[in-house]
Amino acid sequence: MKATPEGEIPLPAEEKVGGFRSSPPTYDDLDPKEVQPFIGVPDYMDPTLSPYPLVVESDGVYHCIDGWEMIQKAIGEGKDRITCDVFHVPGCSETELSIRKASVRMMPKGGVARYPEIIRNVRIISDRLISSVENPVIYPHGGDRRGEGFTKNREDNFRILLAERLGKSYSTICKHLNHAEYLTDDALAILIQTGAKKEFFEDAQMVKRRLLADLKSSGATEEEICTQISEAMIRMNGNPEEIETMKEELLHVPEKMVEAEEEPSSAPRNPKTGDREIIFDHWNGDQNWSDTPHSEEEIRRDGAAISERIKVAFEDKELSLPALKEAVTGEIQNFLSVLRRLDELEILRKEEN
Repeated sequence: MKATPEGEIPLPAEEKVGGFRSSPPTYDDLDPKEVQPFIGVPDYMDPTLSPYPLVVESDGVYHCIDGWEMIQKAIGEGKDRITCDVFHVPGCSETELSIRKASVRMMPKGGVARYPEIIRNVRIISDRLISSVENPVIYPHGGDRRGEGFTKNREDNFRILLAERLGKSYSTICKHLNHAEYLTDDALAILIQTGAKKEFFEDAQMVKRRLLADLKSSGATEEEICTQISEAMIRMNGNPEEIETMKEELLHVPEKMVEAEEEPSSAPRNPKTGDREIIFDHWNGDQNWSDTPHSEEEIRRDGAAISERIKVAFEDKELSLPALKEAVTGEIQNFLSVLRRLDELEILRKEEN
């Protein structure tokens, strides 16, 4: 007895798929004793999520490539029929069976989505879960297969749920959400159409983080942030060299300490010790600090920008600990520069009084 899924569109009796001839899959009620396990590739440790055993029929022989435990259970219970999801592949070789068995848990039936489609979909589901009043425990399937339990943090629970349901790690879900963050729907559509790869998002993420920090520190609105980040991502995707250009523009932070000139007029000295001060270049300017006037407003603005960049770095769950340490260490150097400018401004004000 063969059952056709409701609403299934009729397909040709035989079609060519992926370089070999394969007839459309069917749901067949088989005698479990007539199904043999395929051991060319070892069985998976975890039970299949498929409701039916996955079987390849070739020249009248049935090979189980996933869900063998269900076949064994049916035999043990004395059943003479079990419904199976059957692929029909005439003349199927052992190599083809091996590929089939490996791909059932690696290649989805519908194919693989483009990377921007993946991060878009993860964001859509995440937004719906966050706005929902339902408890996330109603959504998982098959138990906690990764051993990650829910926490008291609702947003973390949704990420754990997405990792379970989409078959990804928690860190991968976090990365997907970080990559999709602040991208407009139109921008994602363009990145999908142009075939932007995962590697592009990873290369551009550093620029995106710094641009986000600068926009937040400047008081940009949410809409302005989305617009500017989206435009930057589209521009970088269209021209890979633009990534390095923007890194130079946004991430140029001179770290070398520059001594002042020997002349007393340009060599600020510590009023207590008389020693010449060693100063840092201003992080976003081209002139020497001693030649650049700095108002209290500028110093406060620069300090706030550094604080925002540190905040963004700590909140970025995609950032590795070594990268986080490196980013924060660089910003601490910038803070030292701001502190020295504060000292100098205080000295100047005392001299004026």
